[in-house]
Amino acid sequence: MYLMKIKIIWLIPVFCSLIFCQGYMNALGIGKLYSNQGVKNAMDGICFLSPSVSSSVNFSNPSTWHNLKFTYLSISYSADHTSLNTESLTNAYSGLSNALWIVPIKSKYSIGFSIAPYMNQKVNIVSLDTIPFVAFNDTLNVTPLINRSGGILSFNIGSSYQFTQKVSIGIINKVIFGSTRQNEFLKFSGSNIVHTSRSSYRGLISELYFSLKLTDALSLHSSFTTTLKAV
Repeated sequence: MYLMKIKIIWLIPVFCSLIFCQGYMNALGIGKLYSNQGVKNAMDGICFLSPSVSSSVNFSNPSTWHNLKFTYLSISYSADHTSLNTESLTNAYSGLSNALWIVPIKSKYSIGFSIAPYMNQKVNIVSLDTIPFVAFNDTLNVTPLINRSGGILSFNIGSSYQFTQKVSIGIINKVIFGSTRQNEFLKFSGSNIVHTSRSSYRGLISELYFSLKLTDALSLHSSFTTTLKAV
């Protein structure tokens, strides 16, 4: 019974991770980058290149994927709550944070697919003050409201190839796509004037990874990222 309690306590950090917001953008929901989301990153910790899941595998580094013994599938759902106590602002939402599928092939090749949010936007702001507006000798009290929603997804295709027992490379191509919608309201006398706009996003990012095994206890890992098509 005592050993079972120890195992349960040890498993808690594997399934749960806490990430603190980075500033006003996160709390307002104007833009939140998903750089550390899902079980994949929770298992990798803060190590994005060096092996972390085992002595030879890191899910964030595709040049190590061929070292997996079995096909790996991970689907993660996350809840987010950010706030600025000094401004009495809060923002919360939940949704898919990461879906990852990796298939090793003969311990020499691998191919993987994943989809995850790249940036989220969710804003609903109502002014506490009314603005007086005079029209046709009549004074109207106008209340502005702003509503924004949507976000950007990243569909990733990756693979690895082992040249020798010591040298392997990996590549990930990230297809960025999505849209955001914005509604601006002017509310007065029970009526609304609405202005609606929509923005679409497309982009392509490529990441190259390199792994070199120097000894059984020492390895070198590096990565290079370039934007093929700006968002």
